[in-house]
Amino acid sequence: MSHKTNLRRIPILGIILIAIGLLLLMDQIGMMNLTFWNVITGIMILYGAVLVVRSFGAGDRSKVFWGTMLFLFGLYLMLDSMRLITTHYPVFVPAVFLIIGFSFLMMYSYNLRDWHLLIPTLFFIGIGFLIIGDELSIFQVYRFEYYLINFWPVLLILFGLGLIARARRRRRIDSEPAVEKAVDN
Repeated sequence: MSHKTNLRRIPILGIILIAIGLLLLMDQIGMMNLTFWNVITGIMILYGAVLVVRSFGAGDRSKVFWGTMLFLFGLYLMLDSMRLITTHYPVFVPAVFLIIGFSFLMMYSYNLRDWHLLIPTLFFIGIGFLIIGDELSIFQVYRFEYYLINFWPVLLILFGLGLIARARRRRRIDSEPAVEKAVDN
């Protein structure tokens, strides 16, 4: 039995039971109040983690991005329910940018040849850190806002150039003739 089929045989019901058990345990020891919303976020966390693990194990990149998004948003909402962070403006907006950026980073880590994914990764993570830096008064973002508002199409251009370069590289690799060894008799 291959590794791919082992990952697909993980029962979803078992994952849901683990999530509910962890939530009940955290409720019992006073880490959080158990509500329907907390159960949903716990399931989001585990289901997102399973999607990512299955994607890496099965060689299927299609679910890495959304699995990471589910996992990180669920984790963010769980930390809010435990009152460790807040979902109000100063934290929520940069958290969304960071979650999207880390989701692109996970897609890049799946295949390091897809370097064009680093452009949205750096964009979203950078914006998240800029907002955090502004909120903490490390620096003033108003200068960056001007450039972001006026020059955001440069990111589209860079991403497009990355896609074109990747396609050209693939065509070049596909069109190279196979080197045949001459066998002298």
